[in-house]
Amino acid sequence: HIVEKYGKQHEKYKPFKKLHPLSCSALSGCLGAQSILCAKSVAEMFKESLSADGANQFVKVETWLIVLGMVFFVFSQIHWLARGLESFDAVYIVPVFQCFFISVAVIGGAVYFREFDDMADLNRFMFFVGLMITLSGVYLLSQRDMSKLKPKQRFRAQVFVVIFMLRTQKVVKRKKEVRVCEEEAI
Repeated sequence: HIVEKYGKQHEKYKPFKKLHPLSCSALSGCLGAQSILCAKSVAEMFKESLSADGANQFVKVETWLIVLGMVFFVFSQIHWLARGLESFDAVYIVPVFQCFFISVAVIGGAVYFREFDDMADLNRFMFFVGLMITLSGVYLLSQRDMSKLKPKQRFRAQVFVVIFMLRTQKVVKRKKEVRVCEEEAI
């Protein structure tokens, strides 16, 4: 209500100036990661239902609760991301969103699906080094004051955000393909 009543430049808003855009991005990223966990759970239940000796998982109430959870998390993620994008600079919102999305999805997959149990120690270490480098880079990008950039610099920064997102999507896709190949080999 402070923003609506006084505006973003008012002294009362100063303590929330960095927290407000961070909270929209973080909440959206965390909700998005939960939607991924629910989607993978649904896919695993679907795979179990189609297997030759598997039981139909979609007759259970718990399965449908997970499906509803997935839908809830997807729409909640979109809502909070849109709120952040309409109120704050996309060059800040999108990378911070991606950081939270990636981090929470990795932690969730590691805990819930035990994805790192079969990974060699060196691979696990290198994965976390890469994750830390990515998160550190996005943290550094998010510390810039975007209001002081010229239009050409803002455009260039936005292009770099899009490139970052595309590269991140490729890495996630490759990781999924490797995991599927390893599962098929077993």
